[in-house]
Amino acid sequence: MKKRFRHVLLYTLLRPVFRIIVWFRYRFIGRKYKGSAKGPYLILGNHTVNWDPILLAMSFREPIYFVASDMLFSIPVISKVLSYLVQPIPKAKYKADTETVKNMIKVARSGGSIGIFPEGNRTFSGRIMYMPYSISKLIKLLKLPVLFYRLEGGYLTSPRWAVHNRRGKMRGYVKTTWTYDEYKDLTNDEIYQFVVEQLSVNDLDMQAANPRRFRGKHYAEYIERAFFVSPVTDKIGTIYSDKDDIFEKGSDLHYRMNHYGLIENIGPTKHYPNTILWYDHQVKVVETLIDQRVETPLFEEDAKAYELLKRKQIPLSDTHMVLYTDRFTFTINGEVQTWLYQDIMPAVQYSHTLIVYHKELVKTYFFVGDERFNALKYVMFAKTYQRRVLNYDSEL
Repeated sequence: MKKRFRHVLLYTLLRPVFRIIVWFRYRFIGRKYKGSAKGPYLILGNHTVNWDPILLAMSFREPIYFVASDMLFSIPVISKVLSYLVQPIPKAKYKADTETVKNMIKVARSGGSIGIFPEGNRTFSGRIMYMPYSISKLIKLLKLPVLFYRLEGGYLTSPRWAVHNRRGKMRGYVKTTWTYDEYKDLTNDEIYQFVVEQLSVNDLDMQAANPRRFRGKHYAEYIERAFFVSPVTDKIGTIYSDKDDIFEKGSDLHYRMNHYGLIENIGPTKHYPNTILWYDHQVKVVETLIDQRVETPLFEEDAKAYELLKRKQIPLSDTHMVLYTDRFTFTINGEVQTWLYQDIMPAVQYSHTLIVYHKELVKTYFFVGDERFNALKYVMFAKTYQRRVLNYDSEL
């Protein structure tokens, strides 16, 4: 893979157009990078909205070659157009991918700068998601100057679980430049800790310090895509939304999300004032259920199953999914299949699609439910089980 003239030309021509588009869509302003370090660079950013690669690119004069989920390459026509125009580097979101690393090395050697959002996932809560430890190894391998790009206001502008954007303010800028000489003698642990510190953005903390309105509609709609545990009863799958309001089946829970992105308590029950605190509670409930080795089914629902085969989406059948603390089951043409968490690598694609790679079967399935389908719960239970029971972190 080489840095191509067409990428430079198209980037130069289209950047002014996209600068206008992202202003109207996100009220985004990207501060131009004027650092002294010479490229090519490895640019790391926190992941907040779908357009993050475009937003980040607004701060640079040269084209950036971004690492992108290979699901993007399974979309007919669009994948071919994107490959020709910007040539993103494909990465399996749900497993380690040595081919991706090889492509990054090729890009760097040909003078191209590489853009990565190490979390691999847009935030669900407003705070950065888990970051794979492998990012520290990649930094040492590439030996490039590292630019840490900070995106602020993205979660409140476009929550991952939501459909409608809000109009507030987003900004992006390079916070820190890290040269090879500055990190070459550090341990992987030290590099990892520094990366996490530099990319830790908390939109809700910034709201507490300097409240800013994010105008929109239906502020709470589809929040159940991200929040599946009730703060009141600790039950799974009982939360549902209606425009600005949040309810629970079977309890008096009644919250309302306001234009500051904060949660107001309308009913008489316990509540958390923001999504980060609610998310933390959700994590604790999942950990407790796994530690208690609960054996009964936790939740059941219907969806559609597909297989991802050579970057093509192959429809399988309607499926019935059942969530447990150590596995999940699903049906393919009426036959029940059981996938243990010890054998899988799961991830959430988009806002509510579950994608799962089975290491032993060497198969990748993805599951699509209705518009309120919560894929995150399967990922959280699998990842938490892997950490707490199997004592390892799977790297995505």
